[in-house]
Amino acid sequence: MDRKRTKLELLFAFIINATAIYIALAIYDCVFRGKDFLSMHTFCFSALMSAICYFVGDNYYSISDKIKRRSYENSDSK
Repeated sequence: MDRKRTKLELLFAFIINATAIYIALAIYDCVFRGKDFLSMHTFCFSALMSAICYFVGDNYYSISDKIKRRSYENSDSK
């Protein structure tokens, strides 16, 4: 239940998030704003957003694991 994710899993999740955000932003820039498809601004912003998702997701999973552990311990003590 409280399985630690390996560094390799976290790295792949970060790369997948950054790629998905980058593709979405690049399509938006190209279609709606008429900018270059492979701009550095889009790449940097997608890396930033992926980092935010990475840290928020890590905190979310650690908090949810603590809640599950407490509820499991409380049910055992009754």
